[in-house]
Amino acid sequence: MLSIKPNKGFAVLTTILLLSMGSIVFNVKMASTQLIDNQIIANNYRNQQAFANAESGVNLILSKLDKVYVAREFLADLYIAPYEYNSFNNHYKVKVSKEFKGRLLIKSQGKSNDGTAKINIQVKVDYAIDFNVPDSPVSLNGTLNLDASASLNDGCEGVSADKCVSPGNIANNIVVSNPGAMKYDPSAPIIDQESKGYIDAICMGAAVNPNKSIQVNADGVPINSEGIAINVIAENGGNYQSNILDTNALSAGTDVHKIIDNQGNWGDKSDTDDGEFFKSLGLTSTISAPNSLFEKTFGVKHTQDTMALIEASATLSETSSTFFLNMNDGVSGSCSSRLEGVTDQHSLVYIKGDCDISQTDATGTLYSENKRFTIGSVKAPKVVLIEGGTFITAPNTGASVVGIAYFLPELDASDKPVANSVAMGGLRINGALLSEYNCSFNGYDKTDSKGTKEHFSARFDRTILNVLYNKIGMGANDSHYRVVEGTWRDFE
Repeated sequence: MLSIKPNKGFAVLTTILLLSMGSIVFNVKMASTQLIDNQIIANNYRNQQAFANAESGVNLILSKLDKVYVAREFLADLYIAPYEYNSFNNHYKVKVSKEFKGRLLIKSQGKSNDGTAKINIQVKVDYAIDFNVPDSPVSLNGTLNLDASASLNDGCEGVSADKCVSPGNIANNIVVSNPGAMKYDPSAPIIDQESKGYIDAICMGAAVNPNKSIQVNADGVPINSEGIAINVIAENGGNYQSNILDTNALSAGTDVHKIIDNQGNWGDKSDTDDGEFFKSLGLTSTISAPNSLFEKTFGVKHTQDTMALIEASATLSETSSTFFLNMNDGVSGSCSSRLEGVTDQHSLVYIKGDCDISQTDATGTLYSENKRFTIGSVKAPKVVLIEGGTFITAPNTGASVVGIAYFLPELDASDKPVANSVAMGGLRINGALLSEYNCSFNGYDKTDSKGTKEHFSARFDRTILNVLYNKIGMGANDSHYRVVEGTWRDFE
């Protein structure tokens, strides 16, 4: 009879061997899986490193757009060539190019620290640099008189700020003025329509008779349509004179609180410490609080010396940014024809005297019989200073200014204004209108067959004003950007 003990031992040995082999295979599988997991984790870590480094490149550019002076220098260089930068440790490289005005394309490639992983990301950014521009379509160092034929727009075409496509472009106010600056002189002649007194009385709201004489009271003082003398003290205090604005001239739904009487307090001056234009003239910026709108706007005093320096700057070189035109020099030719010499290099146009606009120089559209002569453009806006005069327009002809139109009275030897009032009929502004006169009015008279039939209008445009202030070297006060929705991409 055979023993089963050897067979039993063999079976046990076989089982042990199989279990050992299974354990080895399992351990090998476990080790292999762990290695793969470690590799996945390592690859993910390196990719995250590369992505973080690529983001560092984008953030580097965004940080440049956050700081005003850095942004201005950075963007100026972009006009010449795209910007490229490699980090000192070669962990990322970034390239920036301008797609078009106001938009940048940022491409950044990041590497892991060991250089084995690469990530590319890109994003488009809209940027803007803001200046201390006028904060309303019309600002005056005096009072404003507009009838229903005029139009004031705060930049959103009557739409509220929350519904405006570009809410940052809406004006803070619609009129900023110092209406108490205008005081009528009863001794001034008022019957002769060519006299200063007649225009001043009209500007202050005096009623006009059918024969175009001014209505006066028993004391010979002009009165308004309600029979109230225009220079009396009102019962509720203060001077009777105030802005006279027909509600139809305002943007639909305009809040009346946006019509500001600052009583001649123009607050802080504009920052012109780095203003290339005014520094080149040798002008020193106003240190104290400004006493006029001119000082608030440009940071320098409105004097004969200032205007003489601006005039002289037009002849300094062929590359001058100033265009000067003296309409009192006796040279033949309309103002509009002589302004044909204005080019994109000119940021400031200085006109002395009345500027007559010829129909032959104006252009029209298929949609209107009216024609306009335009100074400036969206890409090359202008500061137009018109001193001691106004725009003279024929029927169905108007003048347009893209940028700033600034009415300035002629000054005497003591730097006092010679005239108090100015008529602004037939003028359209895309940007901002400023006036240093004590009183400004639209001057539209539909009974005058020879007068302008174009209405006065002013539309605020902060974007145009920012471009203009940048061109004349004014100090920027803010820089900001917005990532364009849907433009973010990341890929290996």
